[in-house]
Order: sequence, then structure tokens, then C-alpha cells
Amino acid sequence: METLQNIQSIVTALAAVVGVLIAWLGLSAWKRQTRWQQGRGLAVNTMQSFFEFKRVVLAFPKVAYFQYDKDSSEEHRVDAHTAAAEQAAAYCEILENAFTMFESYIAEAIIVWDDDFDEIQNRVSDIEHIVRGAVLSGVSAINPKISTSQRESATSVHHSWKSDFFGVNEEKRSVGMMLAEVQQMIEKALKQKKLS
Repeated sequence: METLQNIQSIVTALAAVVGVLIAWLGLSAWKRQTRWQQGRGLAVNTMQSFFEFKRVVLAFPKVAYFQYDKDSSEEHRVDAHTAAAEQAAAYCEILENAFTMFESYIAEAIIVWDDDFDEIQNRVSDIEHIVRGAVLSGVSAINPKISTSQRESATSVHHSWKSDFFGVNEEKRSVGMMLAEVQQMIEKALKQKKLS
């Protein structure tokens, strides 16, 4: 009788140990799945925010090309500058919002995964600065209140974004290549995480 009770106690103890082990394995699997799902969501959001940033950047030449009209009246030049400044401010706000959204996902990726995304963040920041500078130089290029030399300097920067006779725009092509490189970097980093 005592042997039967001992065997029953051992079986009960083993059942408890097996139950704990099964529970631990189940929780571990659930934890891995949850982490993967969160990582996958972060990967999707990162790519979507990059594509939105890319769309906004590539819309720049359509949005903001300004031409100084030296033959018009001072009032007309001031009005044109004011309208251009408003248009540039609206575009820069859209650009800033797209950049900030992408940057927030990259910051989260750096925290969640590691620093593979630092170079990506730096490159996207460079693109944002290049485009913002071109937009603001366009506004300065038609500002009637600055000196001719300042206006000419801004015009030279701004005109580099204008397509030539054959429709070729070297600055847009250069930024497009930078965007393509960043996209490849993101895809490579996500593949290394097995999330893309």
C-alpha cells in the first residue's frame, strides 16, 4: 500500500513537472510569435513610411519651381514671392511630416533590433536637407527684398533642379539614386532580421 502511494506521489510530481515544462514551452513559443509579429509590423510601417517620404521627395520638382520676373512691377514680385513662400512652407511641412514619421520608425528599429539603421537614418536626413535647401533656395531666388548677388546665388542652386532641354534633371536623378540606395539598405536590413 505504501509503495502504491509512493508511486502515486512520484507520478503526481512528474505530472506537475511535465505540466510546468509544457507551460514554459508554450509561453516561450507565444513570446517568440509576439516578438515576430511586432517586428513584422515595425518592418511594414518602416517601409510604408519610407515610400511616403520618397513620394513627397519626388514630388518636389512639380511643386516648387520658381522664376524671378525682373520685368514685372515690385508689387507683383512681392506677391509672387509671398505665394511661393506659402507654397514652399506647405511643401516643407509635408516633407517634415513624412521625414518625422519615417525617423520615428527608424528610431524604434534601432531600439528594437540594433544600430543597423543608423546609416539609413543619416542618408534619409541628408536627402531631406538637400530637398529642403532646394525649396528654400527657390523662394530666395525670387525674393525681391534681397540683393541681386544673393538672389543669383539662390537661383543657381534652384536652377540645378530644373530639367534641361532634353527633360533631364540631374539633381532629381541624384536624389532618386540616393532614395534607391536607402530602399536597398532598408530591405537588406529587414531581410537580415527575417522580416521582409
